[in-house]
Amino acid sequence: MLVDHPSLEGLPLQLEPAPQLARWLGLDEVLLVREDQLPGGGGKKRRSLDTLAAGLDPRRPVHVLSYAGSHSAYTLARLLPDTEIVSHGKYYRGGGYQRLMVQRLRRLPNVIQRNGPLFTTLLDFLWHKYVTRRSDTYLPPGGALKRDEAYVRAARVLAEHIDPGYHHVVPLASGNMAAALAEVFPLVTGVLTQPWYIRLVLWLRLRRAKGLRLPPLAERERLVRQVFSETGLPLDPVFMGAVLSYVIKESSRLRRVCLWVTCPAAQQFHVG
Repeated sequence: MLVDHPSLEGLPLQLEPAPQLARWLGLDEVLLVREDQLPGGGGKKRRSLDTLAAGLDPRRPVHVLSYAGSHSAYTLARLLPDTEIVSHGKYYRGGGYQRLMVQRLRRLPNVIQRNGPLFTTLLDFLWHKYVTRRSDTYLPPGGALKRDEAYVRAARVLAEHIDPGYHHVVPLASGNMAAALAEVFPLVTGVLTQPWYIRLVLWLRLRRAKGLRLPPLAERERLVRQVFSETGLPLDPVFMGAVLSYVIKESSRLRRVCLWVTCPAAQQFHVG
């Protein structure tokens, strides 16, 4: 079901009941918000970046400090095809999914990837920002926004169409989408997906952050393969794999769940 509304600025909500996934997870109900299906690559920052891109000077290159194969860089590059996007990406344990997203960025003619370990990637970003390319545009780390107005608006529209008893679960990376949803819904959990040192900081700082222990990537890959085999729903292992693991662990408490599927191009990830 598509839910359109003037406040959504041309990016409707796509709601999808998932009874097979609910049975597999042992829950009463699962409702999916398919942010991965939005145009321009989709993903959890698609709505926010749409607003952000409108205010950028397309003649000035944009630098994004994130992970290798960054969702923000991928989406922004498609929103601004005539603007140079420089992706400073730290490598992480993303396996095949990381390689897929790096390849997708490589196919975009306006993207320059400068990937490496965290420390060298950070130094490279700062060197560009303060020394060699000071006139360029630089996004906050991960493309995160202080207050995600676009998702507050989306949550308000969604609240008009679903029962308030759903528990909303969303992966957390560089941003805090859970905080935006919590302005509207009483039951919200953000599942941490970053490396352990970032998870620890966010777990201490963010009220609704859960999942301090992140399952190994191999376990998350196994989960998404099982979900695909049983339900036909392809999900990415890095972010939604962490969400699945959390929901399974808390299934006795989370009976009616609204999952925000936030990974761009997740439907094209080969899970077999």
